[in-house]
Amino acid sequence: MTDNRKSSLALIAGSLGMITTMAVHPHGAVAAAQVESMARNLTIVHSLALASLMILFLGVFGLSRRLKSADRFDIIGLVLFAFASIAVMNAAVMDGLVAPNVMRRIVEAGAGAGESWRVAFRYNFEVNQGFARLYAGNVLHRNYFLVALYFAKPGHSPGVWQFMVA
Repeated sequence: MTDNRKSSLALIAGSLGMITTMAVHPHGAVAAAQVESMARNLTIVHSLALASLMILFLGVFGLSRRLKSADRFDIIGLVLFAFASIAVMNAAVMDGLVAPNVMRRIVEAGAGAGESWRVAFRYNFEVNQGFARLYAGNVLHRNYFLVALYFAKPGHSPGVWQFMVA
């Protein structure tokens, strides 16, 4: 099997893993009786996301090698993807590995000491969302940036560029 084929399979498998992660991602309010089940589901789903992200990165690395060019856009794309991957990895760790433990502590604390744990849980959520927004923003801006650079090169039709942003 060629490196290109392995990379393309990694891109497909990693993408399918990330899609599956978001399709089965738990959400919503959780009653105290449901915390253990929710914690387990969060850990499983985010572990899948982390594994998929590693496979996806291998695919992107292979793609960058395939697209190697003198203008180094392949390296720019790889670096931007790596930056976005670090952000989404942190989001997955916060939501899938840290949040379940915080949820358990909230239930253990009971009604008396629960408010400080709720603040800690909210903080964890905000950190998670910050990394998720960084990932989403990076992906969007990276794609527009690379497309703009591609069409700025001589010989590429600006008409296609105008179509893509319309």
